[in-house]
Amino acid sequence: MGRLAQGMLRQSMVALKAQDVTLAETIGEEKQKLADYDDGIEQKCLRLIALNQPMAKDLRTIAAR
Repeated sequence: MGRLAQGMLRQSMVALKAQDVTLAETIGEEKQKLADYDDGIEQKCLRLIALNQPMAKDLRTIAAR
């Protein structure tokens, strides 16, 4: 996930310097991949927390952040 974000930053700088709209659109598409990784990690974390049987109040507090 970090490598993807780092690559996107590099590509963004290149697209900005070259004013390459096509490259900028490609970076926008990769942004969805980054969001999907983030969602997947969050789901796995919530599942791990839920399986360790915290009190319901604790789980609601963690999930709401």
